[in-house]
Amino acid sequence: MTRVTFGVKSSPFVSESTIRAHVERHEDEFPLAAAEVKDNMYVDDLDTGADDVESAVSLRQDVTEMMKKGSFHTRKWASNHVEVMETIPEEDCAPEMINESDEKERGTLKTLGVAWDTQTDCLFYDATTKAKAKPAVETKKTMLSRLASTFDPIGNYTPVTIRGKCMIKEAWIRGLEWDEPLPDTLAEEFAQWRLDLEKLRSIKIQRCFMKGMGNIANVQLHGFSDSSEKAYGGAVYLRLEDEEGNIECHLVMSKTRLAPIKRKTLPRLELCGAVILARLKNYVMKALRIEVSKSLCWTDSMVVLNWIRRPAGTWRTFVANRVQEIQERTEPHEWNHVEGKENPADLFTRGLKVDELRESKLWWHGPPWLQLPEKSWPLSEITDEDTCVEEMRKSVMVMQRPSKDAKAIESSIPSWTNRKSFICLRIHQRTTWGRKITNLYMTM
Repeated sequence: MTRVTFGVKSSPFVSESTIRAHVERHEDEFPLAAAEVKDNMYVDDLDTGADDVESAVSLRQDVTEMMKKGSFHTRKWASNHVEVMETIPEEDCAPEMINESDEKERGTLKTLGVAWDTQTDCLFYDATTKAKAKPAVETKKTMLSRLASTFDPIGNYTPVTIRGKCMIKEAWIRGLEWDEPLPDTLAEEFAQWRLDLEKLRSIKIQRCFMKGMGNIANVQLHGFSDSSEKAYGGAVYLRLEDEEGNIECHLVMSKTRLAPIKRKTLPRLELCGAVILARLKNYVMKALRIEVSKSLCWTDSMVVLNWIRRPAGTWRTFVANRVQEIQERTEPHEWNHVEGKENPADLFTRGLKVDELRESKLWWHGPPWLQLPEKSWPLSEITDEDTCVEEMRKSVMVMQRPSKDAKAIESSIPSWTNRKSFICLRIHQRTTWGRKITNLYMTM
C-alpha cells in the first residue's frame, strides 16, 4: 500500500502514524525538525516557527530533507518574513504567496481553518468563506448548521458566538422540531446575529504575543472565570514583562459552555466555570512550552474561593468532586478575588456584538491593573461569611441505649465474637421495624 485513500475512517490514523514512524526513524539525524513535526503537525499541515530568520530557514531545510527521505514532498510553504520566502523555490510556495492578480488577498491563507494575513502577521475570521445563503425558512437545523460553520478553536470570539449558542438552547427549551420554522422573534434575533458575524473579519488579532518587546524577563499566566444563567467558562491571559519594565497582556485562549437546561444554583455554576479555567490553564501552559514564573486564577465569587480553600471532603458530592479536581490541577493559594466589572470572563456570560468586542480592551488585554506592577493589583480578604453552608457535608450520628433485658442477655454471652453477632442481630431487628439508621455508634 503506497497511497492513503481519502474518505476511509482509518485514513487519518494511517497518515499520521506513517509520518510519525518516519520521523522517529530519522530523529537522531534531524532532532529539531523531528520534534517540530511530532508536536506541530496535524494530518498534513505543519504550523511552526522560529525566533529569527536564520533559524526559520534552517528548520525548513531540515524538515524538507527529513521528509524527502520518505518520499514526502513538502510544499505550499508560507511565512510572514520576506527573507524566508526568498529561500523557497516558487513551485514549493503556497499559491496565495505568489498571487499577483489580487494584491489585497495576496499573502492571505488559511491554516487549520483560521485565516492568516502574512503581510501584517495577524489572524482573523474569514466570514466570506464561511457564509452560506440565507435559507427561505429558518429552522433549528439551519441554526445549528450556521453555528457549526463558525470555526473558533482558540475562543477569540466567544462573546459573539455564545449568543448563537444561547439561541440554539432557546429552541431546545421551546421543544421545536428540527424542520419546524422558528418563532418570529427568535428568527429575527438569529438573523441579526448572522449578519453581525460578517463583521468579524474586521477584527485583527496579533499572532505574536512578544512582538515589539525586548528580552522577556517575566512571564505570567492569569486565568479568569465567571458564570451566569446563560453560560460559564474561563479565559487565560499571558502577561509579559521585558527587562526595560514594559508590560503587555494578551488573550491566549477561552472556553465556554452553556448552562444546563436543568437549573443549578449560581454558586454551582461559578464552580463549574472554575473547573473549566483550571483545565484550560494547564492546557495553555503545556501548549506554550515556555517557563512561567507565576500562575494565578481569578473569580468574582467569594463562595467558590471558600470552597476551593477548604478540603474537598468538607462539601457535598457535587461540590466536593469539582473542588478536588481544581485542587489537583491548581494550588488553592493561586485563587484570588476580582470585581465583576473587571472580570473579562463576564463578557462571554452575557454576550457582545462584534462592534463591542472589537473595542473591548478588557477582553483582548484583561483588566487595566494587570499591566501595572504587582503592588497595584487588587487584594480582597476572604472570610468564612461567604461560605455556602447548604453545600456542607452533614453527618448523622444515631445512638441507641439498650434495655435492661438486653444488657442481661449481653452479659451472659461469654465470647467477644458471639457478642458482635448479637449486636448485628439487634441492628437488623431495629431496621426491620422501620427505623432508618444512617450512622451507628456504639461503645462497649
